[in-house]
Amino acid sequence: MRCRRCRTENAETSRYCSACGALLTASLAKPKRALPRPVLAAAGALALIAAVYFLFLSPGAKPSPGPAAPAPAPAAPAAGEEAPSPGAPAGTLAPGQAGPGPALAAARFVLDQAARGAPATLETSLFDGSWAALPLWALLGQGVPRLEGPGPSGTAPVLAGWNDPDPLVMCLFDFASAPATPGLAPYDGAAVLEWRSLGGARTSLAIEPGPVERLGSFLAFDLFREIEAPGVLIQQDRIVGWTFGGGTSRGFLWAPAGGAAPKASVPPSQLALAVRPGTREGAFVQALSLPEGTSEESRLAALAAGFRGRALLRDEDLPTFLKPEAVAAFMSSLASSLVKQGRSAEAARILNPDLLAAAADIPLIKSAAAAYNDARGFDAAHRLLVELRRDPVIQTAPAFKQLDEVEVDLAKSSLHKILNERGYGGLEMFEEAVRLAPGDLELRLLGVEAAVLEKKWVRAEDLLGGGKPYPDDFADKVRTLERLVEEGRRDEDSVTIRFTPGDKLIPVYAYLNRTYRQKFYIDTGATTTIIPLAAASALEIRIDNSTPVVGIQGVAGGDLAYQVGLDSVEIEGLTVHDLRAIVYDLGEEENAGLLGNDFLSHFQVDLDSVKGILKLRKK
Repeated sequence: MRCRRCRTENAETSRYCSACGALLTASLAKPKRALPRPVLAAAGALALIAAVYFLFLSPGAKPSPGPAAPAPAPAAPAAGEEAPSPGAPAGTLAPGQAGPGPALAAARFVLDQAARGAPATLETSLFDGSWAALPLWALLGQGVPRLEGPGPSGTAPVLAGWNDPDPLVMCLFDFASAPATPGLAPYDGAAVLEWRSLGGARTSLAIEPGPVERLGSFLAFDLFREIEAPGVLIQQDRIVGWTFGGGTSRGFLWAPAGGAAPKASVPPSQLALAVRPGTREGAFVQALSLPEGTSEESRLAALAAGFRGRALLRDEDLPTFLKPEAVAAFMSSLASSLVKQGRSAEAARILNPDLLAAAADIPLIKSAAAAYNDARGFDAAHRLLVELRRDPVIQTAPAFKQLDEVEVDLAKSSLHKILNERGYGGLEMFEEAVRLAPGDLELRLLGVEAAVLEKKWVRAEDLLGGGKPYPDDFADKVRTLERLVEEGRRDEDSVTIRFTPGDKLIPVYAYLNRTYRQKFYIDTGATTTIIPLAAASALEIRIDNSTPVVGIQGVAGGDLAYQVGLDSVEIEGLTVHDLRAIVYDLGEEENAGLLGNDFLSHFQVDLDSVKGILKLRKK
């Protein structure tokens, strides 16, 4: 038998797939009919007309007489146990079609003030004249589901019966005259179970539910494709269960302790107020119901609050719009939008590690890492991913290995940015990422570019692989990098600095005392090197009454400043030792320093202002 989920072939006697564990279901068998099709069609039409007449048109409709005493309810199966089956294997369709059965009073409910993505209506069937079963999630919104129809139009449930952890709510209506409907009975594991569609096709199938799980007064079982739609489950002309469609992947059978009848106990509006606070689904519904004009930041924060609440329902018992993965996908889109608007910091603040661990959604983690990378830099994104990798829940996620891909992609993006800005730190970033993807050629060549930029010629040669063949897509780039490395090795004792042609001040970064990175401007007309006060403080250079004071001449006139000693000043591997510098703030926004001729005199200087090239070579 072939599994409908993963398509694996299994033995005909198998009940569960050997590959994915899914319930195996037989194909639909051709229905057996004792009567010709026209006769059955005519009988069905008459039954439908009679049902409509008694439900909506008959002015003197009487409440249906109470149902016959139900068969004694069997002992409720324990969680995961299989209900007894007299016929076909569990989870299969019986080879035949059930008889006409009772005339159903199909009811459509309007979900007023519905949340974003929620269905506008919900279908079920009335029973015992004035009752309907509704999924608990449908009563979490601001409005109470409203019955729609040509008969009792606009009537809302006046009382509801619910006990934790019931996935459904039994709702009692106040009809002036109750319509004729089937009765309710507890599920009997020894009787034939029929599923009847509430859709236009009115499909009727005899089924076996397979393994069941007890949830309060109900038994839940996994659906198969043929019954993933609104419908009712019937035994001996009485309703014993429901399916609701809309993405919910389980059906529910009525199986209260002792076979008790439903009991209304609380108005639906009060039920929502009692159940909604502190629950995951309640917070989701509230967040998805926020009015138009609510900021994306506020929506993201409201949805995040849901993942911190307790789960009221199982994921498989939720409609598509309330499933955690759907909510996480919406949060990802909100976070991406905030990043595009330049508000990455707000997204990163909301998507903290605790929230991401609770959601355990890899695409959402990817969006969060992008926000961290944009707002706080690659190191922050790297630390976030390292922390999440240690979380046991994240480690069990099916797409856990995708976190490596997320970090590698972020590293590539950051490397491109660093290389375009000709900044530092790219090689260190590459070394972190290459451990996760040693065979990624694009990443490897970015590492070569970073090594070339930082004058790490040996590392660049090692990464290139010494003549190792590359695919044609990378061949041109590899040849260019090989040429740059060869030229760099020949010119290892020189530095080429590129700047905007015509600029008098040439920007460059230098390391002071091998530890502190400082922005400078090279001024060939200046005589003395100047560092800002912030650099002196960072280097812990002591300035007191014994520190020499010198006079300096600037654009605004003369001034006094301290003179200190620097162990070294290094630009791209070229180092000058024991240099005297002036501690003085130039007033530039970047808090930059100035490299004068006392530094440049250690080099042969070739300046081409037209091309914007300054070359320093050791004397």
